[in-house]
Amino acid sequence: MARRVAEFEVLGPWSLQTRRRFWERFTPAALPGGPAGPGLRTVFCAEGDWRRAEAEVTQAGDTARVVLAGDGDLDAAARQVCRFLALDVDGRGWPEVGRRDPVMAGTQARLPWLLPCGFHSPYEAAAWSVLAQRLRIVQAARLRAELIARHGEDGAFPRRTPRARPGLERPGRKR
Repeated sequence: MARRVAEFEVLGPWSLQTRRRFWERFTPAALPGGPAGPGLRTVFCAEGDWRRAEAEVTQAGDTARVVLAGDGDLDAAARQVCRFLALDVDGRGWPEVGRRDPVMAGTQARLPWLLPCGFHSPYEAAAWSVLAQRLRIVQAARLRAELIARHGEDGAFPRRTPRARPGLERPGRKR
């Protein structure tokens, strides 16, 4: 298994701990397991070659450090982590939004330093939109967990579409 370390400059207010708290509680794509140190750990299939990648992200001031492990394209995986955690967003104008808009100011006060986060991949986001149709979030999250358990890559969301993966059907039934 190859390893790669990448460091990214944080542009504007950005807090790894705020993102970690968000993802640990975000039912649609909650990070597995409990805290295992100061960083954020996740697994996903990297776009392009769709091979499983592991990432641990830590922050030191204005630098985010991403330690990646996997057998695929770890440069692509690093870019994907940046997108997933909004490290690829220049957030220097974000505080001004709160100064102009009182509703956003309240949101920023409740969730300091949280810029929008995304799913690991557009495919995973699209799959979630299908799973979540007319279901409570906890039910859809359970279906997602079943899908990962049956067809995933050691905890990572499945890398292939149902058409490309024979026998892959929606897990469980709507109850």
